[in-house]
Amino acid sequence: KLNGSEWEYVGGTSFGNEISSSYFDMDLSTDGIPFVGYADNTASVKGALTVQSFTNGNWEFTGGSAGVLKAQSTYLGITVLGNGEVVGAQVNNATHSDFARRTLVVSNYKDGIWRSQTPSMLTNQVYMSNMVGGKEAAYVICINRGAVSGVNYGYNVLKYENGEWKAMVLNYLEPGNTFNNIYTIGAYVAPDEVPYIWTLDNASGATAMRMKYYDAQDATWKELGGNVLPLGFVPDRHTEVALAVATDGTPYIVYNNLSDQNYPYFMYLDQETGQWSAPVKIADIPATGLNIDFAKTGVGYVAFTDSGNKVHIFKYE
Repeated sequence: KLNGSEWEYVGGTSFGNEISSSYFDMDLSTDGIPFVGYADNTASVKGALTVQSFTNGNWEFTGGSAGVLKAQSTYLGITVLGNGEVVGAQVNNATHSDFARRTLVVSNYKDGIWRSQTPSMLTNQVYMSNMVGGKEAAYVICINRGAVSGVNYGYNVLKYENGEWKAMVLNYLEPGNTFNNIYTIGAYVAPDEVPYIWTLDNASGATAMRMKYYDAQDATWKELGGNVLPLGFVPDRHTEVALAVATDGTPYIVYNNLSDQNYPYFMYLDQETGQWSAPVKIADIPATGLNIDFAKTGVGYVAFTDSGNKVHIFKYE
């Protein structure tokens, strides 16, 4: 954490068990307690989700022990809801486990017990998933593996609220999209609890990133800005996008510009015109693992790693 002008380890040192370097996630509870979920290579099923929180000055297992389910957790994510409930999602990659291989498995920790299941509306195989959450609800966006009901690599959006999973989008492709795969997906929940998603398609005649938000009043998904993201280059599976909504309600995105050596850029949605601003370069540093967020003070932060796996953090104020 940032203590004054210096970064320091939370807990003073490293913690946990041997992890998969590709699969881990973090969230903060409403009272600021950090929770970390990771694929634990020492669990009874290698790579199963383990969650720890920094409580009373120490890192402690959420639920009392490592390995909250018998599955190999890939593409895992966790979120902590406003009531303190921890919700996780992962794609199981183990053959010998409590769940079918390559299916989406969701977990939740409530009343001192972990419960895991495959959502009843999504029992087919999935390729990858992404989880986010707000105070009221958690969301998972995932891509089906292969053809389901004649649709190749359709995507799904599931919502968890008040102990129940519901489908918001199921096995969907944009009309006119001719991709036989979708490589890039993402999701975000704004401070006002509005969920956002983004996908990659060529439904507009060229490969492009499409970002949507859910209009609860109309009960429909609408394109943010009214069109695909004007990135200035043709995105592909290597394009990373991250979104955050500032305290004044303005959406900002950061992305790696494939036409400019993967340098990080940002844009914001102009509240007067309803269109995206001109792109602005953040730094002459190749960027991967891009993240953006805004503090309650209104200060924005962008973090990413460079080609040498060193972390860079920029502040926007």
